[in-house]
Amino acid sequence: MDNVDGLVLVGTVVGVLVFVLGCVRFIEYLLEKARQKGKWEGEVDSDRKKFDQFMNQISQRIDEIWKHLGGKPVSESTSPISLTDFGRSISERVGAKKWSHEESIALIEELRGFSEYQVQEFCNGHVWKKILGDDELKARVENCAYQEGIDTEKVAEVISIELRDAVLSHRE
Repeated sequence: MDNVDGLVLVGTVVGVLVFVLGCVRFIEYLLEKARQKGKWEGEVDSDRKKFDQFMNQISQRIDEIWKHLGGKPVSESTSPISLTDFGRSISERVGAKKWSHEESIALIEELRGFSEYQVQEFCNGHVWKKILGDDELKARVENCAYQEGIDTEKVAEVISIELRDAVLSHRE
């Protein structure tokens, strides 16, 4: 083998070694970046858990505030007044939709010619008359108010909205 072939062989071996060493360094670089990303993701997950805990604490405090203010709102001041999710759960618990449907049938003729607002006002008073005059309904209202930690007025408001909606549905 002459010197040129020897130099070519040495150059090739050195080139291959440099290439392999470069590949090893590149793989080490990628592994380090992956470790950093894993550490970052772990920190993000940790922060996310802390944020979830923080939001749960806020939610609990808001619930406490609602309790001090007389409970969560059962209705929204939209036009027309409508039930919130909490109001709908109260309605379901006390059986307001079924009661209102049955009651509305008896009121159709009496409320003919009333405006929607007048129907709403009539229903407010009518529900209270029924609650005070019907021991079974009164017991359901009181039990629901007690179980939910709200005033009987809020339960009556839910029933009143359901009755108004039932009466108005007969007009359509």
